[in-house]
Amino acid sequence: MTSPILKTIAVFLVTAWCSLGGQSLSAQSADPAVAELGANFVSATAQVKGITLHYVRGGTGPTVILLHGFPEDWYAYHKVMPRLAKKFEVMAVDLPGIGGSSPAPDGYDAASMAEDVHLLAQQLRLRGIYVVGHDVGGMVAYAFARRYPETMRGAMILEAPLPGIDPWKKITAEPYVWHINFQQVPDLPEHLVADRQTIYFRYFLGPPVFSDADVARYAKSYAAPEHLHAGFEIYRAFLATAKFNAEQSGRLDLPLVIGAGSDSPFAGDLPTIVAALQEHGCVNAKTELIRGGSHYVADQQPGIVEELIERYASSAKANPEPTTATIQPFQVHVPDQVLIDLRRRLAETKWPDQLPGTTWEYGADIKKVRELADYWQNKYDWREQEAKINRFDQFTTEIDGQQIYFIHQRSPRPDAIPLVLIHGWPGSILEFLALIEPLTDPKDSHSPAFDVIIPSLPGFGFSRPTTTRGWGPQRMAKALVVLMDHLGYSRYGIQGGDWGSLIARDMAYQAPAHVIGLHLNLITADPPNPEAARQMSDAERERSSFFHREESSFFFLQASEPQTLAYALTDSPAGWLAWMTAKFQLLTDNNGDFLKAVDRDTFLTDVTLYWVTDTVGSAMRIYRESRLTGEEAARMPRLETPVAYADFPREVAVPPFRWITQTYNVVQRTEMPKGGHFAALEQPDLLLDDIRKFFAKVDQK
Repeated sequence: MTSPILKTIAVFLVTAWCSLGGQSLSAQSADPAVAELGANFVSATAQVKGITLHYVRGGTGPTVILLHGFPEDWYAYHKVMPRLAKKFEVMAVDLPGIGGSSPAPDGYDAASMAEDVHLLAQQLRLRGIYVVGHDVGGMVAYAFARRYPETMRGAMILEAPLPGIDPWKKITAEPYVWHINFQQVPDLPEHLVADRQTIYFRYFLGPPVFSDADVARYAKSYAAPEHLHAGFEIYRAFLATAKFNAEQSGRLDLPLVIGAGSDSPFAGDLPTIVAALQEHGCVNAKTELIRGGSHYVADQQPGIVEELIERYASSAKANPEPTTATIQPFQVHVPDQVLIDLRRRLAETKWPDQLPGTTWEYGADIKKVRELADYWQNKYDWREQEAKINRFDQFTTEIDGQQIYFIHQRSPRPDAIPLVLIHGWPGSILEFLALIEPLTDPKDSHSPAFDVIIPSLPGFGFSRPTTTRGWGPQRMAKALVVLMDHLGYSRYGIQGGDWGSLIARDMAYQAPAHVIGLHLNLITADPPNPEAARQMSDAERERSSFFHREESSFFFLQASEPQTLAYALTDSPAGWLAWMTAKFQLLTDNNGDFLKAVDRDTFLTDVTLYWVTDTVGSAMRIYRESRLTGEEAARMPRLETPVAYADFPREVAVPPFRWITQTYNVVQRTEMPKGGHFAALEQPDLLLDDIRKFFAKVDQK
């Protein structure tokens, strides 16, 4: 007797070289199935990170988001949506590349899709979300819970073993999931299935649960070549999804329901999945067995599924919205004992040798480092610098389990523009102190005024060390978006350099309705095509070659093993001072001595800030986290938010401007006459004028 698998493959091999005739299928612009749900349901689209997301939405009440699997689309939930809409606002979303949603770049994993759905929810101002995901949609639901727990009330994951979490390897070795491995093969599935979607999908969607019309409907959602390719790319991204899942080990209190049909091959694996999730920190994970259901439970047992969603979505408590009560005033005061210990360690430094006749050729010049160490130990006054910081209004709050420190200095002007100033490494909030008063209270009444918000990044300074994995730029951006919402700002601008420029960019991607403009003094951009690098001029090649030169070695060291480096730099203030000295010498426009570009006390205050807050090691982790989360290699879609680019001549890594405009909507470019990487420290007046010029013309509505 021939197995269904062999029958299906045989059909492919025969039909792949035969023409079935007829016209190619394409998604319909108007879906009559939406009208069948009821008058309160609408079909709509939204732009998220350059991707069009299609969704069907209806009802009122707390939000329930429904995410489908393969080979379905939003219609997978059409039997449960009308009843759910009596108690909830229901939104079923077509995953990127499926149905009415446009394709995402290749390699788009569950975490990336979760980000898209999160940004869509932000655009629609949905709060207290309960997410239900089936099949690959369940993988997206889990990633959503891991990335954005503060926005959710819970998640239900139906018929979805999770890549990277036991018993994933065992399950994918079973014959009944042969298609998982088949669909990961590059290009072949597209060639075999193209124009034969109905045949292929009928293998999964059997009668009597699925009619011929149902199968034909889903075939249309995957009809266009780019949509069929997107469907298979979800499977090819399982490796990246597994990597993301394996790295999520922090405690997650969010209620998770892991469900399967009683007749499903997955049913016996539910206890193992929940036990593995609990080992990964999901302390509130539990199972539900859906009687009489197999894989497509929402189609086979809609009444039971609807009852389960209603029960859990109703009982799950929303995370409390941030309120002003959770913001605490803050004043800087470092204990005397910490400063005494610092001076003692400096006095007891065991100095290395340096080759005669050398200065900076082998790293930080010992003469410069010893001069600075002597001043730091004997003459530098931290209390004086502390008082300068304490002139401003400072606060702390907690977001995503992490303390966030920030300066929030309001302008006396009622027309002030909220402006976030974001530092990078090895900078800090200190970079922007000289800008606060001229921004908040300009002498010229015609100059724009600003409410200034200066956060210390998670893991930096008074925001304290991070205690969980995953604090890369995107997660930091998400935290700062929450902070701005926390402070009551719905429209604001952002200025950033170094990591601050990437975090500013990610905030604009995540909250495009809130960010009115970006002012950046560093921009990264990939070559727009394979020919672009070969077409660079010598000058362009020189300005963009930093990461190919040996002086960039610190970047790769901190991105590969920051923990190893932290042992030395956290224990030795002289070692930390030397590391920072070398970076400021390298990154400033200094004509041979970085102290000509940056004030000595300001530099040492920056060095001291990391030391006294025990964030020398944790701050460096941003390099590693960016690499581990895949953000470092990710290509970014075009950003439509208006951008001002302040191009300082001694910035170390500058891509050709024509590359930048492929990704960024640059409406103002200023080629500065002088200055380097630390624009706010080196050339505060030039930066200040450029910020004012840009935001004076940005639409704030």
